[in-house]
Amino acid sequence: MSKADQTSLPVPSPDKGGVLSFGSCRFDVHMGVLYRDGVEVVLPPKAVSILECLLERPGRVVPKQELIDSVWHGTVVTDHSLSEAVRALRGALGDDSLVPTYIQTVHRRGYRFIAPIDHDREQPDDGAASPSAALDDASEISSLSRSTRAPRPRAPSLPTVRALVWGLAAAAVGVTLIASIAFLFPGSGPASLPSQAFLVHAPTGGSFAARYVDLVITPDGSTLAYMGSFSSKHQLYAHSLRNQETRPVPVTPSQPLFELFASPDSTRVGFFAFGGGLKILSLADGTTTTLCDPCGEPIGSRGHAGGTWASDGTIVFAHGHLMRLSADGGDSQVPQVIPSRAIEDRDDTTYLWPHFLPGAQWVLATLRSGDTIRGAQIFLVHAETGEERLLIENGTKARYVETGHLIFVREADLWAVPFDLERLAPTGDPVRVLEGVMTSVLLGKAQFTVSETGTLAFQPGMFHSEKNEVVWADRQGNFGSLLEDREEFREVRFSPDGTRVALAAFNGSDWDIRIYDVEDGTHLTITRPVSDERWPVWHPKGERIAFSSTQEGSVPTISWARADGGRQSDDRIVSADAEWLIPFSWSPDGETIAYTINSPGGTDNDIWTVRVQGGTPVPFAETTLDENFPAFSPDGKWLAYVGGDEILLSAYPGRETTETIAPTWGMRLRWSEPSDGIFELFYAENGIFRLPISSESTLARDLSFGKPERLPIKVYRNRYYDVSADGERFVLIDRTIRAPSTTEIVVIPGWFEELRERVPTGR
Repeated sequence: MSKADQTSLPVPSPDKGGVLSFGSCRFDVHMGVLYRDGVEVVLPPKAVSILECLLERPGRVVPKQELIDSVWHGTVVTDHSLSEAVRALRGALGDDSLVPTYIQTVHRRGYRFIAPIDHDREQPDDGAASPSAALDDASEISSLSRSTRAPRPRAPSLPTVRALVWGLAAAAVGVTLIASIAFLFPGSGPASLPSQAFLVHAPTGGSFAARYVDLVITPDGSTLAYMGSFSSKHQLYAHSLRNQETRPVPVTPSQPLFELFASPDSTRVGFFAFGGGLKILSLADGTTTTLCDPCGEPIGSRGHAGGTWASDGTIVFAHGHLMRLSADGGDSQVPQVIPSRAIEDRDDTTYLWPHFLPGAQWVLATLRSGDTIRGAQIFLVHAETGEERLLIENGTKARYVETGHLIFVREADLWAVPFDLERLAPTGDPVRVLEGVMTSVLLGKAQFTVSETGTLAFQPGMFHSEKNEVVWADRQGNFGSLLEDREEFREVRFSPDGTRVALAAFNGSDWDIRIYDVEDGTHLTITRPVSDERWPVWHPKGERIAFSSTQEGSVPTISWARADGGRQSDDRIVSADAEWLIPFSWSPDGETIAYTINSPGGTDNDIWTVRVQGGTPVPFAETTLDENFPAFSPDGKWLAYVGGDEILLSAYPGRETTETIAPTWGMRLRWSEPSDGIFELFYAENGIFRLPISSESTLARDLSFGKPERLPIKVYRNRYYDVSADGERFVLIDRTIRAPSTTEIVVIPGWFEELRERVPTGR
């Protein structure tokens, strides 16, 4: 077994008894009792067993099935039972799955105990390792690239990276001293990089928040530029890798700089300013030049995601499409859009993280489809013609390096594959070369950078996603928290009686439909963990929920499930060879669903209806307009929907007439029950609007419409909301991003030597 496969934190097996201390917790192995801050914490038996299993193998991934077999002893259970037990254990430990201190989720594999552990100590010491242990770890890890050479192609695990962080704590004193000398006496520091791995620490009181931390090494390997965060303030720093001097770069200190990328001459960086706009900045004096602001119309609301700078001054950046302009072309340029057949104006598909190959004719770029980076593809795109070639499935942020490799991130690990520049193709299979790089699930923003001289720097971490809050609001704008859970949530819908909400919840690998009781916060997952299931809509009696379901290799479907968790013998309502099928409204009699369909390669949505019990799908609004968000009126006589830039109303089912009821674009149309002969139709745009409608006829042309009124309710970026049947209470998803943060960046000089040995290119 190589050092890379050994934990740096050995502890006796729990079978041997004793007390194990980690952080503020102590676990009495013999009694099976957990103490936190000196107080006993009552754990469910399954959670105790899981803790014992993880403590037996600290620092190692314990597979899910192994945990299930050990804890449930042959009883058939699902991953959901395991995740719920782990969730209870995390709650007892005071742990956070997004920024774990004790238990790390290793996607699709299992769980890992990552905290340092002490055995048979009288008092917990907050997890601090002994000085000798720290020095042992430092001696093992400081030459990280050499210690990870192993017979099988496996990178150092995240605990190994953590050991680097802990083990170099003592060495940090020396680094700080060097930095202080260099700051006071410029030029007095070492003339070259250290030969061993070391840490760059955030300035005192600051951190590297994953949402803002962008980092980049200049091509010549001399400077690491990065963003540091201090509460709500952000500062760009330039850190000399030769003399360890850190200095702030004086540029708009109160605003973060996004998606840093370096100039070929190592003197400047390109970046996106807060709120948009592509700029370049001198690392010497902080002067900036604006190349474009705005920089063209992005696809949907995707915005920018990285850039790359060629030696001839050409910059290619991602703004939905890939776009190009000149670093020397002056202010206020109009970027050229690089054509793309892969995108074709589809709102859910964008290019991210471009990087020039040598010669500046071709660009590596990540193609993302949907709401997360999972399943993203790495393409090669010609910088002028837009010709596209698929290179790698399931990856993000690819970079070509001088060793003849493409390196990229997959599931928060760094991978490498040999690459032939003449054939423009990989020549082998990808190999994992480093575990634990901070990576965003949403955009695939992976926090690593590498110089042309072979220095690698990265922010240690994990796959992280947004944590959202479900809140309520009334018409007066009063609001409050509705659920205690903070997870990555999407589409939310009230049950007909208002006592429950259904929403889409991200479980770490795909989306599930979850039902919450708004009184006690208990929840039930009603879908299976084998596909993405989203867009719930309640049956009028609250007995069932229809939802959109997609599974790799299958056509999308609209299915349904019982709201109590039971399933029908045949749960499929309709399927089609389409980009997506999204149910939006159930007719009041519970017999018909109105849904949106986007056919393969189509650029517009259409509205169809289908009878739930074995009906044939029927087109309802299928024109050159982009039709979306259908909503049945409470009496079932009309169907409101968005058509182009208007909100339309048609009689149902005959469509004798179609009437424009609001000359504005809107989202997520919702009706309330009529009061005194007045309906209300709600829609979201830059807020929530109500539109009063009075009815004395079944024909749309005989209705009378009031003026839209904006309610004092804030909606968030994707406008996920619903309204109760009486129109008095709203439920919304607050898309508050709570990204993890660290206080150190790992730097590995001479990393190319290790890469060549781990992944030979044959040249």
